[in-house]
This record gives sequence, structure tokens and C-alpha cells, in this order.
Amino acid sequence: MRKLTTVALIIVLLLLVAVTSAVAAKVTDRDILETAKGLIEKNPQQAKQMLAGIIARAKKNTPEVGGAYYLKGRMENDDDVAIGHLRKAYSISSEIRGNAGNYLAYRIWKKGDRMGAAAQWKDVGAKFPEKAMSSFLSAANCYAGAASANVAMRTPWRAEAMRLYKIVANSNTEGASFARLQILGLRCENAMNLKESREAVNADLDDYVADTTNSADNRVRAAFMVIEFFLSPPKGTAKQPEEAMERLDKVISIAKDPVNVAWALTLKGECLKALGKNEEAIAVYDGIISQFGDADPATYNMRGNDALANAFFYKADCLRKLGKEDEAAKAEATLLLKCPNSIFAKEVQKG
Repeated sequence: MRKLTTVALIIVLLLLVAVTSAVAAKVTDRDILETAKGLIEKNPQQAKQMLAGIIARAKKNTPEVGGAYYLKGRMENDDDVAIGHLRKAYSISSEIRGNAGNYLAYRIWKKGDRMGAAAQWKDVGAKFPEKAMSSFLSAANCYAGAASANVAMRTPWRAEAMRLYKIVANSNTEGASFARLQILGLRCENAMNLKESREAVNADLDDYVADTTNSADNRVRAAFMVIEFFLSPPKGTAKQPEEAMERLDKVISIAKDPVNVAWALTLKGECLKALGKNEEAIAVYDGIISQFGDADPATYNMRGNDALANAFFYKADCLRKLGKEDEAAKAEATLLLKCPNSIFAKEVQKG
């Protein structure tokens, strides 16, 4: 009887071992990869260990190995190390290869290598049609940004940026509207350098602003481009504050971001002041003070410009031109109180 019991126990143990082995055999690298993905936020250290295990066990480059390198690259803080992981992920055939290529380009860009990033994004766009437009758009942005900082390569890099923007602009994708705006931006630079008709560029910008299929933010950006033409024209060309004000009123009516509203009102005050309409300019400055006087500066500062301090400073200037010295001094005192660290406060302190 004891022999039978012992044999039965051995059989049960063998069955348990077999079942356990079978269960263990069913846990694939794909399962481990998915588990690691879910642990990235909760337990990054454990996720890294699981990913390292997939790579260490691999005898060849499988899609799971590519996925492991991709996730390691996404988790890595050091750009050089991340780029190394992502290059491996991009070299391995898998469903995430396109994502790995895009993120690789981003980390190269983050390191400051715009041309390296552009080349990588173009490669992704050429190999993965579903990612082509977003990748080409990113590459175009790299070329346009690099061209601004490199006189020697400005012409060819701007030409490549324009070529890529046009590809995206002619597509039926979300990036098409932004690409058209970027093309207009490059054409603005041409016009400022007298290489293209200002009137033609202005007309196309006005059409873009009027097209409500473009986002409000993009329409505002286009309007500011036109406004810059009128307020900062090429040498030998007079400012046109009246024309600028028409566009500024358009910005104020469509802008959703208070920063854009503040900047538009600031420029409108500048235009009225330039036209000698000091009382109207004061009304605009009072509007800025009323709207943003107690707001967080982040809601009205743009391009390093403190709209509130600007309003107090130029309101004081307009008041002096109207012979209202006491009111001007009061505006400056409020400026010093509310915006003590602004460049306008320093100007007041200089006397």
C-alpha cells in the first residue's frame, strides 16, 4: 500500500512538473514584451530587466528583440545611449520599426544634429508610406531651421525645405495646412529680401487667414506674418500701420490664445501711436491693463515681450504727448509696482 502511495505521489509530482513546464513554455518573448510595456510607468527597473532578458536570450534578431531595443531607447535618458538602442530597433524588421525610426530622428534632433535628424526622417518617409507626410514635415522643419543659422547652406537647405513642405501641402493629411503656412513663411523671407513680390505674398497670406478650414492658431500666425510686413518692411519701404491694424483686428477676433490677443493689442497700440492717435492708443493700452492686469504673466507674454509692462510704458508716453504729466507718472509708478523686472521698468528707473 505504501509503495502504491509513493508511486502515486511521484506520478502527481511528475504531472505538476509537466504542467508547470507547459505553462512556462507558453510565456513567449512577445508576452514578456507586452508585460514590460505595461510596467514602464509603474516599475521601470523591472521593465528594463525584462527587456534586457529578451535581448540576452535571443539567438537572432526577432521582432521582439526590435521591440525591446525600441522600448529601451524610449526609456533611456542619455541621448547617445538611446540613439544606439533605437538604431538597433530600426535595423530589425518589426511592426514598430517606423516608430523606432521616427523616435530615433527625434533623439538625433534633440542632440542638436538637425541634418542627421532630417536624413533619418526622410529615410522613414521613404520606407513607410503611412508615416511619410509627418516624417517629411519634420524633415522640412529641420532644413528650414538649419537654413536660418547657416548662411553658406541657406539656399540649398531652404530649397529642400520648400520641396518637402510642398509634398505635404499637396497631401490630404492633417499636416497639409501647417505645411502651406510654412511655405508662406519661406516666401515671406524671400519678399523681405526683395526676391518675391510682397503684394503677391500678402494676398496669399490674406487668403490663408480667410480660409476657415485652417486652424485658428495657424490663421493667427499667418496674420502676424502679414502684419510684420507692414510694421517691419524691407529697407526703403515705409511702414503701413493702417494696413497692419486691419489684420490686427482680425487676429483679435479669431485668436483663442490670450498670448496672441495680448500681442495683437500691443501692436495695435503701437500702430495708433505711430499715426498720432494717442487717445485711441491709450484706450487700447487700458484694455490690455484691464484684461491682463491681474493675470499670470504666462498668459500675456510673447516673444519675450511683457505686454502689460509695454501697455503701462507706452500709455505714459501717450499721456505725456497729450500734456498729462501727472497721469503719465501714475502709469509709470504702477508699472514699477506690477512689473518691476521688466525692461520697461528699467527704462523708467533710468529717468
